[in-house]
Amino acid sequence: MKKSTTILLAGFASLSVMGHAYAASSEAEEAYRAAKNNASESYKVAREKCNQLSGNPKDLCIEEARAAHTKTVVDAKSGKEIREVQKDATEDKLDADYKVELERCERLGSTTKDACVAAVKAKYGK
Repeated sequence: MKKSTTILLAGFASLSVMGHAYAASSEAEEAYRAAKNNASESYKVAREKCNQLSGNPKDLCIEEARAAHTKTVVDAKSGKEIREVQKDATEDKLDADYKVELERCERLGSTTKDACVAAVKAKYGK
């Protein structure tokens, strides 16, 4: 009885982690879009200021504005990619846990094994 309770609790913990991974993914996408939009707005404002200059100072101002825009977009993209890698890692861990639990079912008798496999598949949504 204690073993099945432990397995059940582990399942709830796994499902909780999966939910957080999905939420993190959509939050990452929203954060990326917001950062990209902010970078574009900042770039437009900087370019307007550059238009008040002429010659080399104007060219330098434009290049600085482009560099700042590029850095902001790249930082946002790398943050998004890190979150996506973390999501993939969470999914891989859950898949590994799923395989372990299926293997645990293998040592049981046929009726108990069938119930165990069904419970594991239900827990991991497979």
